[in-house]
Amino acid sequence: MTTALMSACLFLAPAPRLPSRSTPPVEWTRTFAGWDYAEGYCVQQTFDGGYIAVGSTSSPDSTPGDAILLVKLGASGNSQWVRTFKGVGGMRGTSVVQTSDGGFILAGSAAADVSAGHWDPCIVKTDTSGNELWQSRLANDVSANAWSVVSVDDTAYTVVAGEGFSDSGVMLWRTDGSGDVRWRHAYNISYGFGQNDEKLSLRRTSDGGYIIGTRTLLKVDFLGEQPQLKTFSSMVANSVIQTSDGGYVATGTTEQASDIYLFKTDANVDTHGQSPWPFQRSSFA
Repeated sequence: MTTALMSACLFLAPAPRLPSRSTPPVEWTRTFAGWDYAEGYCVQQTFDGGYIAVGSTSSPDSTPGDAILLVKLGASGNSQWVRTFKGVGGMRGTSVVQTSDGGFILAGSAAADVSAGHWDPCIVKTDTSGNELWQSRLANDVSANAWSVVSVDDTAYTVVAGEGFSDSGVMLWRTDGSGDVRWRHAYNISYGFGQNDEKLSLRRTSDGGYIIGTRTLLKVDFLGEQPQLKTFSSMVANSVIQTSDGGYVATGTTEQASDIYLFKTDANVDTHGQSPWPFQRSSFA
C-alpha cells in the first residue's frame, strides 16, 4: 500500500466564514511507499530549503511491529534519503525538528510490551544524513504516545505525551542534550474525547515556558510548573501558537468533528468571553 506524507494547512481569518476563492495551484505532489502501509504525521522545512517528514510504516524486515519513517526531501520534493527506526518491538514517529547542528530530533513512541499494548514515549537524535546517534525511552507507568518535541538550544529537549487509552492525562518531559531525563510532570487533565486519536500541540513561549494545546490550553513555565488553564468543554485544540501581542491562537474541532474552530486568548490564556470562530465545511465551497 502506498501512502503520501503530507503537510496540513492552517487558515487564519478575522471573520467566521471564508469567502469563495479560487484554489491555490499545486506546485508538486510526491508519494512515498512504505512497507505494506505508511502514514505521515509531521513535516518541517529544513535549513537548505527542503523538507523533513516523519511518520510510521510497517516493519521493513520480517519481524512484527511498526517503524518510524523519516524522509528528507529537496526543495522540489525529490527524495534525498529515507531512514527507518524500529528499536525492540516497534516504534512510531509523530514529530520532528531540525537542530542547529543540521541533524534532527524525532519524537514518537516505542513498544514496551507489545502483547499488552504498552507504549512509552521516546525521542531519537540523528545526524544531518538521518543516521541515528542515540535514542531515549521515556518510561511511563501507563501506555502513552508522544505527540510533539521542541529543541531548547540543542542542550535540552522537551516532549509532550498523552495517555494512550483514556485521553485523560498529559505528561511533559525535559531531557538534556543526550536524552537523559531532567524532569517530568503529569497533569490530570483530559486532552481528547476518549477516542485515542487526538493530538497534542507543544510550543515554546516568549518567556521560556511552554503552551500545550489539548481540550485545555495549558501554559506552564520553563520548569513545567505554575500551570494556567483554559478549558473548552466541547472542543479540542490540535495546534496552538503564540501571537505578537503575547496571547495565543489555536485551531481545533468539536467532538462531532463537524466544524473547524479558531479561538484567540490573551497572555493569561483568557478569551474574555469571546466565542470561537467556526468555519463550517460549506465555508470552503
